[in-house]
Amino acid sequence: MKNNITKLILSLFVFLFLIPLQDVYADNSIPEMVEGQFVYDLADKVSGGNAKHINKLSSELLTQANTNLYVFTVTEINDTGNYLENLVEEWGLNEGRNVVLLLDVKKENVSINVYKSKDINWIDTTSLASGAITYGSPEFNRNSFKNGVRFSYNSIFKSLATYYKVSIDGVNIEQLPTHTNIREWSFIGFVFLLMIAFIMVTNKKKKRR
Repeated sequence: MKNNITKLILSLFVFLFLIPLQDVYADNSIPEMVEGQFVYDLADKVSGGNAKHINKLSSELLTQANTNLYVFTVTEINDTGNYLENLVEEWGLNEGRNVVLLLDVKKENVSINVYKSKDINWIDTTSLASGAITYGSPEFNRNSFKNGVRFSYNSIFKSLATYYKVSIDGVNIEQLPTHTNIREWSFIGFVFLLMIAFIMVTNKKKKRR
């Protein structure tokens, strides 16, 4: 009887331990490449609007400059370099012009990584990554994943599109946002001040009563 109970406990432990592991590995496994798709959101963090934005611009970059720009999100992998190596090998990204923006979503922050194939020899990987980090990290630190993704992507896309002279109807590439507009912050500050003023006036009225 005791042996059966022990086996049952061990079976439950193994089951409960393996299920989370399966989820993690399934989540961060190398996905199958889909033609015309440039967003692979394994961490489920990219908004529909951002996915549409990225797919549209990357499609034009591929058509006009024969260059792929992909965005990947994963959830806290142990070895980012190893993941990128496996991705490059499985997808054959060493051939042709390919850039990958990999966002490793951790518990408290986001690690921004950039891979650039050898055929893009006019700019180094560090330059592309530094722009993405400069503009994306502040947004990720504020838990604004939507802006972080868009600003990181836009900074890389602008560099590639400018060099290859890409033009898109209805899109001003030079004005693609890579940071929050000052006017937006001014408006937010103004609303915040109004809220404080309203609270103060309300408290004064209560005290008079």
